[in-house]
Amino acid sequence: MLVKRNLSPLRVVGYVWRPTLYAAAVSVAVLALRLARPDDRWYRLPFAPIGTLAAALAIVVAFRANASYQRWAEARTLWQGITNNSRILARQVIAATGDAITAGKGGPPPDVLAFQREVVLRVVAFARVLRAELRGTETTEGLDRFLAPAELKRIEAAENGSNMLLTDIGIMIKAGVRAERIGQFDPIVLEPNLAALNNWAGGAEKIKTTPIPRQYSFFSRAFIATLTTLLPFGLVGQLDGVLLWWLVPLSTMTSALFILLERTSEVNDQPFANAVTDIPMTAICRTIERDLREMLGDTSLPARPVPVDGYLW
Repeated sequence: MLVKRNLSPLRVVGYVWRPTLYAAAVSVAVLALRLARPDDRWYRLPFAPIGTLAAALAIVVAFRANASYQRWAEARTLWQGITNNSRILARQVIAATGDAITAGKGGPPPDVLAFQREVVLRVVAFARVLRAELRGTETTEGLDRFLAPAELKRIEAAENGSNMLLTDIGIMIKAGVRAERIGQFDPIVLEPNLAALNNWAGGAEKIKTTPIPRQYSFFSRAFIATLTTLLPFGLVGQLDGVLLWWLVPLSTMTSALFILLERTSEVNDQPFANAVTDIPMTAICRTIERDLREMLGDTSLPARPVPVDGYLW
């Protein structure tokens, strides 16, 4: 996620240089035609229709940008829900097992605490596995601190490892009730938060696998290319004398603005693409780990996530 105010010009150019180069090339060609054939009129298009096209296109591009941002914002909301429900579920498990220790149930206190820790760390593992699945990176990277080797292999081989971990947590809760490490009525409040994690994960998977309608992208690009091509032919009839030399920069910068907005929308369409514009899932997962391990009483916690060079992963 970008957190710095100013963007690197080189990185911005990297996104838009090809279509912008085309816009500049068309402008230079029209300028050369005007200088070579100053009396010809056939290439001088009326500016009013082109200006109308630009105004209509601005509305389309703005709609496209808004739809893309809504997807990005929805993705961030889903991960905030995962964070919140992870904390709630951990708190409820810790409170329920603590009550069992106080009542002298569930076996020796160290066994109850080991059960408590196992459940809570699986919640941490769930967030990390979901992040890896959404980004398409190594699923079990760094999970050896939370899961046993046999479980790591099982999660790595699973089609949906994050869902498998939630299933394991549900099974452990039922086993905890039978062993009296969790009260028999505690699942009534535990299960809704476990289900909420399933819902948040499903919402993220929906965004990952369902792009914005491709018609929006195609027609935005097609009409931007049309405007880029026609704009110099409309401006060439409006500029004369010294002002004629402004044809190339004016046409190129105007086209570049539309191109940049379209490319920004395209990037925001994919909040889980493992790019600098992503939702900061690595930072969120670390926050979840810090919070839940602190709730377990750990004092040696991973460092708080901070931006690096203006980017928060």
